[in-house]
Amino acid sequence: MKITRLLLIIIILLLGASNVQSQVNRNVGRSYDTPKKKKKNIDYVELSVQQLSQTLSLDSFQEAVVKDILKSSKVEQEKILLLEIPNESKNEQLLAVRDDVNKKIIAVLNPNQIEKFEEMKNKAKKK
Repeated sequence: MKITRLLLIIIILLLGASNVQSQVNRNVGRSYDTPKKKKKNIDYVELSVQQLSQTLSLDSFQEAVVKDILKSSKVEQEKILLLEIPNESKNEQLLAVRDDVNKKIIAVLNPNQIEKFEEMKNKAKKK
């Protein structure tokens, strides 16, 4: 009888101790010095040129011109964003740059491509 009680008490103590241990040690399987995920550098100019090329069926000359136009506009936009002026003024200047880019791109396109480009712009405005 004494042996059964003693075994029962030992088993209860062991089970209780393992519960306490599992509740205290929450670092199991974790490592605090894991490297963080690096952000991928996305080239939005190249991505835009690819999208326009697929949608408008641009030839290699048109792709090169559009890429050059978008690169120069990106530089202009970055300069505008760095200016210390009110956001409304920045938005107006950015819209002017966008309109200028659209005019330059349209100058390179043929009539069918211009029609598709205008449709793309209208869809973008609706969103």
